[in-house]
Amino acid sequence: MNLMNYKSYSARIEYSDVDGCFVGHVVGIPDVVGFHAESVTELRAAFEEAVEEYLVIRTNRNHIGSDFDDFLAANGLREEVAAVAIKYAFAQQLVGAMKERGVTRLEMARRMNTSRAAISRLLDAKDTHVALAMLVKASIAVGLPLQVGLGASVVGQPAMRRAPKRSRPKMPSVAEDRAITASAKSDPDARPLTDKQLKAMVPMKALRGRPQSKKR
Repeated sequence: MNLMNYKSYSARIEYSDVDGCFVGHVVGIPDVVGFHAESVTELRAAFEEAVEEYLVIRTNRNHIGSDFDDFLAANGLREEVAAVAIKYAFAQQLVGAMKERGVTRLEMARRMNTSRAAISRLLDAKDTHVALAMLVKASIAVGLPLQVGLGASVVGQPAMRRAPKRSRPKMPSVAEDRAITASAKSDPDARPLTDKQLKAMVPMKALRGRPQSKKR
């Protein structure tokens, strides 16, 4: 068995009488990487090319699920992927709104005063060259507000919502108050205070600074 070495990788070289060429397979790795050539010089070049391609594939594989955002940035794909993801989310929401309201593409084009071809581009997730004015028209056509904002997440970021209003405390009715009082009186651990205990209670006062010492 003949071996060929390149960087930290080795390949087993054999000659195939059927194919009439040299055939090599990289050994010592969990993946199957093969190459072939008709001459030793071409075989060396094919081996080095196969190893370089394997290193690229292994690097890209390590990025998946762990540092995918850095991988996109390193390959100049972050903006493109983010744009497609945002357009896909918008298209899916628009299609759902149209189905819910029974609005066809022809009716959508009529409401937006545009062509059906423009509606098709609007619903195409891969077509990211859509003006903001078209998105606004589409949202008005289905009766839904268009929400645009910045957040911690760029891809698939949720729509910005207003803070909920504070609800006013609901006072119990007369019947409910009587039921609460009767339940409290029946509890042996929740006996009402006597008049003497009430008089002994001192209301809390707002104090500033250090408390004054009783001794002077």
